[in-house]
Order: sequence, then structure tokens, then C-alpha cells
Amino acid sequence: MALKEYNKALLLQPNNSSYLNNKANVLREMGQLNGATKFYKLALQFNPTSVRYWCNLAKVCNENNKFQNAEKAAKNALKIDRGSIEALNNLGLALENQNKPQQALEIYKNALEASPENAIINCNIGKLYFVINEIQQATKFIKKSISLNPNLVEPYYNLCEIYDKTNQIDQFAKTLSLVPNTLNKDPSIQLKKGQLKFRTKQYIECIDLLDGIDVQKLPITKRSILHELLGKSLDYMQNFDKAFFNFTRMNEINFDMAYNFEIQAEPYKKNIVNLIHNFTEQTYSPKNNSEPKEKGSPTFIIGFPRSGTTLLDTVLRSHPDIEVIEEKPLIDTVISSLNEPVSPNTLTKLSQTQLIKLRNLYEEESKKLVKQIQNGQIIIDKFPLNIIHVPLINALFPESKFILVIRHPCDCVLSCFMQNFELNEAMVNFLRIKDTVELYCNVMKLWSIYSEQLILNVEIVKYENLVSNFEETSKKILNFLSLEWDDNLLKFYETGRARNKIMTPSYHQVTEKIYTYATDRWKNYSKNLKTDINPLKPWLNYFSYHEKN
Repeated sequence: MALKEYNKALLLQPNNSSYLNNKANVLREMGQLNGATKFYKLALQFNPTSVRYWCNLAKVCNENNKFQNAEKAAKNALKIDRGSIEALNNLGLALENQNKPQQALEIYKNALEASPENAIINCNIGKLYFVINEIQQATKFIKKSISLNPNLVEPYYNLCEIYDKTNQIDQFAKTLSLVPNTLNKDPSIQLKKGQLKFRTKQYIECIDLLDGIDVQKLPITKRSILHELLGKSLDYMQNFDKAFFNFTRMNEINFDMAYNFEIQAEPYKKNIVNLIHNFTEQTYSPKNNSEPKEKGSPTFIIGFPRSGTTLLDTVLRSHPDIEVIEEKPLIDTVISSLNEPVSPNTLTKLSQTQLIKLRNLYEEESKKLVKQIQNGQIIIDKFPLNIIHVPLINALFPESKFILVIRHPCDCVLSCFMQNFELNEAMVNFLRIKDTVELYCNVMKLWSIYSEQLILNVEIVKYENLVSNFEETSKKILNFLSLEWDDNLLKFYETGRARNKIMTPSYHQVTEKIYTYATDRWKNYSKNLKTDINPLKPWLNYFSYHEKN
């Protein structure tokens, strides 16, 4: 009805900015975001100084995943009114969704100065503190948001998220118990209730609860979470066909989001293929070798994602003489300073002076992430896909050790497909089985070239051996690191529970005792995987898994 009325009004006054804006509002409420964007822009043509119109445009662009456009619109609003809370909030949201958390945080703080009792701003600040792993601050601001306005959904959702990712399940449950009755049926709250059921291993209840949610009423990012939870619960209930359907649906949603975010898989793939085609020992070798460090070099845990690196990370950090840097792209930071992609040619050009400079940069960045190092303590940098940067690491730290974690290739690929990874150029390769297989084969091809042509100090650890023969395998790794056995390793799951925020999808799995459920899981999905996994067969032999197939 409202749309018809505004259409009639615009026939009489086509240049009326208020009518154009109101029509856009109606279209936005109807979910017609592109149409709403068009009419907000038309309204601004006739009234370009309206802060409200610019804010509306920023809001719809954020909702439509057009974050750069949202940023521009919000900045235009702020040119007119520097203190507009709505504009600051829209700008913060746009920056946040462009993976600029520190910039977004500063914007939200500016908004907070102007409106300290604004519940939404407090919630947004808390959410960003969580992103940068400042858990106490995150909890503080989100709790304040709830106290300021207990009738908002997002603060409860985000507080539950904090308690989930930090494995505080009692607090997770307590938070849900505090949700007002008026919000209990909200799809986002229902999603969190389902997640709690999953975390407490009530899989049937989780499935029943999630099946009752109208998926279309959830924001698109939360829809993928719903399908992930359904898939994993159905997997545990051994309903593999339905589980695979939900994992597929999760990845279809993520594929659409990646497209909207303009995140492409191709550049990452092309870089690896280029390294495969052009790498030789001669083209790699720097002009001068970096001198060994006096205090010893870091050890690097590498591998393919979902190979068991987080489990090994948690086991090793249980040892008093080991400090682990988890899932921080320190090597990528070093590479960024080169202002060009790393290629064999790049490494050839690096001088002794440049290598030392890059090494110092790495050490400066690592010091920000680890507590005070005890004398004789071993530093381990765990970032699986550093496997593609082994030549650079070896050039920076010629004394470094590598722990390559491997897992049955089919299990590894399937597990990647089952995970709701944060979208980036690497992770978007896991949205389809065929693409995941292709990436796995290329990464391992690259590793085989490195291991043949470079002199590396490597210990290969099979995930299957770690879970089936834990103590013997752990002792072998410690021996490689020149460390004695410590009984704390037997209680690694307590280390997992005591950790702050675990940065990987395995955040809850490493808080449990050793289990073998995930071994040979791929066989349950063999008919779903079909011929897509055929290219993995050479790697079964390469890593001595042929006897299991």
C-alpha cells in the first residue's frame, strides 16, 4: 500500500526528495536493496545536504555488502555533520566489514564520546575488541550495552559468541537465560540456543531447534552458521547425506558472500602455480645467506588447514619450555613489506642487509604476540599455510625447524569443506570440493619440490598417529625439539580450556581428550565426494596412506 501511495505522489512531484527517500525506505523494508539504493541516490540529487539521506544510503549499502560505497556515503554525511552518531556508526560498520578493525574501533570511540550511553555503539566497540582478541574489554562493553538497553538482540548474541569461542560454556548458558521473553523467539537468539545444544553434545535437540528457525529471517552471515551447526550435528548423528547437504548449503551461501565482497580464489591459486612452475634451488637462493641467530630460530608448524595443527599446537604449548604463536600471519606481514608477491625471483634479489631487515621485522611483530620469553624457551610459529613460504622462512632463519602435520588427504579436504572459515583469498578455495582438492594437490606439489631441493630440518607428524598413539608421537616431536617429556602434555585439553580465544575452527575440539572419531571420516561421504577426490590418489602414496585405502 505504502509503495503505491509514494508512486502516486511521485507522479505529481517527481523531484520531491522526501517522497524519493520514503519510497527507498519502503523498498529497503521489502528487501529490495538495489531499488532502495537507486531511490536514495535520486533523493540526494535533489537534496545533497541531507545527513539523513546520506545515512540511509550508507545503511542500505552496508546491508547490501557494498562496503566501500557505504564508507563513502557515511563520510559525505560526516562532512555535513561531524557529530552524526548514525553516520559514525555506519562508517564504523563499513570499515569493520572491510577488515579494518582498528580504524573501525577509532570511529566507534568517536561516536561513544558524543553518545556514551548509546547501547549500539557500546556493542559495536565490544565486538571489535573481541576481533582484536582483547577479551576483557570486549566483555565489558557488551555487558554495558545490555545494561543500557536489555531489549537489543545483538549484544546477547555477541556475548554468547565470546563465551563460546573462549570455551566458557556455563557463562554461555547463563547469558541465554538472561534474554528477555520478548527476544526469546528471535532467530538470532534461537541460533545461539542451537549452538549451545551443540556445544553440550545435545545433537538431536540442536537439530530440532535449528530446523524450527526461518532461515530467511537471519542475516546471511548467520545463515551459513546455521547450516554449519546442522551439518556437524547431523554428522555426529551419522545422517551423512543430510549433513553433506547442509555443508554444501553453507558453502553456497559463503560463495555468494565472497562474490559480493569481491573476494576471489584465483590470485591465491595462481601464486602457488607460479611457484611450482618456476622454483629451483638456483632461482631461490638469496645472494647471501642470513647468519644464524644467537638465541636460536623459531620452529614453524606448517601443513594444510584442518590437518591437526591446532591439536598439536595445544599439546606443545602445554610444555613449560614452549611458547606458541597461533594463527597470526607474521610471514605475510614480512612479505607485505616487500611490496611485491614472493617469487623465486624475489628471493634471488634479496641481499644480506634486506634479509636481516626482514628478520628483524618478523621478530618485532612476534614480540607483540607472546608474553615474556623465559630463558631457553622455544618459540613456535603455527600458521599452516606458511608451507608455501618455506623458502623465505629458510632464508630468514637458516637454523629453523619445521613440523609438517599431515592427515589423510581425503579427510583433510572433507574437513576443510565442512568448516565455516573466515572468507579471504585462501579460504574461498574451500567452498567447493573440486577447488579444495586442486589447492591441496598444488600445495603438496610445492612442498615436494621444496623438500627435494632445499636442505630443511623437518619432522613429519601424522594426525592419525597423534590421536592413536599420543604419548609415543609426542615424545618423538619433543625429541626433535631437544626437549624432555613433561606430564603436562597428558592434560593438553586443560591447556585448551584455559586459553583465551582460540583463533581456529578447532577452538572447541582441542578442549576435549583425544578422540579418533574424525579419522577416516571421509569414507562416510565417499558417495558424496565421488570422482572429485581422484586427484588425491598420488598423495595417498606419497604420505604412505595407500594401505588405508
